Formats: sequence, C-alpha cells, structure tokens
Amino acid sequence: MVISSLTIVTPPDSGRQIRRAFRSLLSFVRLQAGCLACNVYQDLENPDTIVMEEKWRTVKDLHRYIRSEHYRKVLGLMELSTIEPEISFCKVATIEGLELIQSIRA
Repeated sequence: MVISSLTIVTPPDSGRQIRRAFRSLLSFVRLQAGCLACNVYQDLENPDTIVMEEKWRTVKDLHRYIRSEHYRKVLGLMELSTIEPEISFCKVATIEGLELIQSIRA
C-alpha cells in the first residue's frame, strides 16, 4: 500500500473555493482502480491549511493516477498554496490496529 499526503496553505480569501475544488476531486479519485481511500481535511488550528490523503493498493495504481488528466487539477491546486506544498508518498509494509495496542498494554 502507498499513502499519499499533500498539504497546502490557501490564501485567506480563496480557501472556500479551493476546498470546493478538492471536494470535486474526491469522487473521481475514489473511483480509480486501486484507490483504497481519499479524504480531504482542514486543520483545526489553521483553517487555511488543507490536507489531501490518498491510500493506494499498489505503486502502479498510484502512478496511473498521477499520469491522469485529473491529477493536473491537483497540480493546479498545489500552485495556489501560499507556501511550498508538502507532499509525501509512504510505502507501507505492514498495518496493525487495535491488536498492537492490546499486545503492548497486556
């Protein structure tokens, strides 16, 4: 699995419009082959900060999406950030949940 995370800071006067643009991308991204999840978050302490997180089954699925025309919209939104956007791609080898907490606290 690959987790993609993009953080941008919007100009104060265009945050609503940029959030709307991100929202319009969600349904398309979620329908892409290999997309496990796609969510957009707004920072509670700095409402001008927006984070888009995607989870992809494989690197190949992520690459296909990055080559898509819809990803051009993401690139365009990145250009609107008032500071350099932060983007990361994390390859996940294992995933653990509640059982990890239970085993540590046992």
